[in-house]
Amino acid sequence: MKHVADLKAFLEERIAELKEEIEALKEELELHEKALENVDAILSRESFKSAADLIKAKEEPKFQPISEKYPEMEDKKEFIIKDKVGKILGRISVFGNTISIVPERNLSFSSKAPPFRSFFEGKIINRMKTEDEKAIQAGKLSKNEKITMKIIKDEAENIQNIIIQNFRKYDRMMDIVNTITWTFRTIYDESKK
Repeated sequence: MKHVADLKAFLEERIAELKEEIEALKEELELHEKALENVDAILSRESFKSAADLIKAKEEPKFQPISEKYPEMEDKKEFIIKDKVGKILGRISVFGNTISIVPERNLSFSSKAPPFRSFFEGKIINRMKTEDEKAIQAGKLSKNEKITMKIIKDEAENIQNIIIQNFRKYDRMMDIVNTITWTFRTIYDESKK
């Protein structure tokens, strides 16, 4: 239960951080909207096209964008896993429907550590696999769409890379990002004791 209580504290802290970021982004958005209004007013006085019209014309593709040829590039996302004081513990890359989790080179995260094996792998990923199995049995999902996880380890069973495929949903992606962040933080904190 301590792991769950720690996860709750981490999620509450992260929610507070995200709320602060959202407020800052709202303020920045308002500034940009006001600036765009001013630019439009200047352009209309000079009998030019509005900035919105110029942007719209620019957005009309005259060739096939690279994201249509390689859909995974359109969805590329990056997350950095940090401890509470900002030390980088690892990096998460999302390409389309694949998540790659790589610890920092100089750090060791054992694949046998309880926060990883029993919580992240045992509860989070296995719960998603069970949900997918039920969806397959109900005919709502094909077998090749089921979530999978491959762990690349060194000789000492330390994680080198975690590759998760077919997470399929945004809330699953964020569940994985949040819980692996908490897992790495917990393993790192325990290694310092």
